[in-house]
Amino acid sequence: MTVKVKVLTFAIVVGLSMTSAATAASAGPATPSLPPSVSSPGRAQPPTPAGAAAFTVAQTCDAVQATLGSLAAAGKKSAACIERNTKPSTKTKEAIRRAKLDAIGPEWCQTLPLNDYYMNRQYICGITDWFYQVFDVRTGQIIGTMQFLVFDVTTTVNVSSAWSQQLEVVPYSILNAAVGTVITPDSARCQGNCFTSTWTLPPTVLSVGRDVESNAIFQTNISSVGSTDRERPTTSFILTSPGATPAPPLVLQPDVVAYGGSSRLR
Repeated sequence: MTVKVKVLTFAIVVGLSMTSAATAASAGPATPSLPPSVSSPGRAQPPTPAGAAAFTVAQTCDAVQATLGSLAAAGKKSAACIERNTKPSTKTKEAIRRAKLDAIGPEWCQTLPLNDYYMNRQYICGITDWFYQVFDVRTGQIIGTMQFLVFDVTTTVNVSSAWSQQLEVVPYSILNAAVGTVITPDSARCQGNCFTSTWTLPPTVLSVGRDVESNAIFQTNISSVGSTDRERPTTSFILTSPGATPAPPLVLQPDVVAYGGSSRLR
């Protein structure tokens, strides 16, 4: 039975209409509200590959391994890194099937290929597979591993000046020194004429069967009818195993376009 650490149930973010956005601009940014969930929105438009979306780590495992000597000299015992799992195993596929039963996002997102992003006008979503490793800094040997999925869903509404990016982290294998790994927030920021309204990600000890969800709400400052702006929200988190130097952050970055007080996906 899967236990989920719920932060915010999947909902469409509604902020300011084009008319009210112009009024709010003079009064300063307002925090958007979250109405009840809307069932199966945005499914009329078929999803297409979202080439502008990005998912990466701040530093590769090779780069982390290159620092092991200096970490050992500094008295550290272990260090960790994250890399994308490009060869899903049977265990990976079983975890995906299990996680999809109650995953966030629209149904079509749950049937698309792994390790890529897809979008329609309202959603951009993807499921990525990751491999976390813990190294003994003195010997360079791997002393612990974790495999996990990230469901990443960004939701916009044409009449809204705000949008949400929701993540679900699904561990499906945790071994040896990776047991007890904690997920913590790194940052939620927005590049462009936009800002982060709220972000929730509870520090949580990861375990198989205990999924963790986070939600960030971003808002555009564009209010003039006819104006546009490309905006790049970025959410990242850090994984830290007991006694280990934290792994470089895992970064997820969709691509949003603001249209005169509203927002939608490229």
